[in-house]
Amino acid sequence: MLNEHPLHNKLITTMGKLLGLTFWISLALSIAAWWNYDRFLSPMPADSRLGSDPVQKSTQRAPFEVNSNGVSYLIDPLFQYDLYGLVVSRRAHDGDYRLHRLWNDHLNVADLCVVWGKNARLEDLNDYDFRSGQFTCFVETSTLESWNAFDPTQLSNNHVLTEKPHLRSLIESVEVGDQIHLTGLLAEYSNDTGFRRGSSTNRTDEGNGACETIYAESFSIIKTMETTWRWIWQIAGLSSIFSALLWLYGAGSGKF
Repeated sequence: MLNEHPLHNKLITTMGKLLGLTFWISLALSIAAWWNYDRFLSPMPADSRLGSDPVQKSTQRAPFEVNSNGVSYLIDPLFQYDLYGLVVSRRAHDGDYRLHRLWNDHLNVADLCVVWGKNARLEDLNDYDFRSGQFTCFVETSTLESWNAFDPTQLSNNHVLTEKPHLRSLIESVEVGDQIHLTGLLAEYSNDTGFRRGSSTNRTDEGNGACETIYAESFSIIKTMETTWRWIWQIAGLSSIFSALLWLYGAGSGKF
């Protein structure tokens, strides 16, 4: 029979070894790509509009109510706000977990930590470690030279609010390295359970209360960051899954 021919058996055995080798190589590349997934391009090709500070204007908008997940929120506008920024860290929120659950806050979709101006054009943003806490954004660097090149007034952590499903979906899809355009209202908001959160109204404050709370009226990703590591992540991930399934099929059928 054909499956008993020595050459055929040798070919099947070799194929099994190649699939195993492909799996381990793909897995190693997937781990490396995951580790480097958020590495910035150097330098970043920043959109020219990121060169300007956010625009903050007075508003006559009266407080208004919105509803999210069956909870009513009062939005108290402070200023009209227009921001172009490069996302350096992010944290998505779920109203069913942690403090958002305690506060019954289903309106805060995500925190987006962004830079603009000269920070968006630094020679290598990988010299900095940007991290998002539950409600904060931290930046660290290992050299005094890098710290002196960084302008802390051109970074902000933004609590982004919306009850609109299409905006929620878009904001949740944002990744590190995306360049975004966000317009809306700097605002305080509250709900009928006693929760209330304010907003910073300048870019120079620090510490508790320094974050901008923005009720989003429009949101767009104007440029995504495409890197070799992200391409490897997709290809190597698919390769590891596909090779593992083929190997398991061959082993299960007694061919390998």
